[in-house]
Amino acid sequence: GRERGQTLFDEVVCVPVVLAGPGVRAHDGGPFAEAQPIDLVDVTRLLASLGQLSSQAGLQGRLPPPFAPADPDRVLHSVLRPYPGTTTRDLDASRTGRWLSVRDNESGAASLFDLQLDPGATKDLLLERDQAARRQADAMQTSFANWQRACVRTAASSPRPAAGAP
Repeated sequence: GRERGQTLFDEVVCVPVVLAGPGVRAHDGGPFAEAQPIDLVDVTRLLASLGQLSSQAGLQGRLPPPFAPADPDRVLHSVLRPYPGTTTRDLDASRTGRWLSVRDNESGAASLFDLQLDPGATKDLLLERDQAARRQADAMQTSFANWQRACVRTAASSPRPAAGAP
């Protein structure tokens, strides 16, 4: 995307993952394609489960289909924070199979898109002042806040490497 490092829309965040090799098969033994987005931490979990990683990083995330049941209501979260020389944007996003919620933390502006009706995320439902859209956006924001708190708790409880350790 031309706006790499500037947005959290699908054309930048959702990239294809292609896996091939022993054990990478659908339930019927044939090839598979997963249409739902997965987190990079899910890829780490999958590689760990296939025996390709030995770190504890594989303990996080979920196994994507076909290795586990699909979860169409799963909410994926992403952040874009200002970083010198890269971006000045400060964005949070939450996405399900149907909804995309984006919040600009600098301006406080929030957007909600129905990806089933508007796959290109061009029509911001919050501009229409629809109460159902507002409730959906609030639910996505609550999910993001819960995810963010869980990340902080996990980071705080993770063992730190000893000083001078490689």
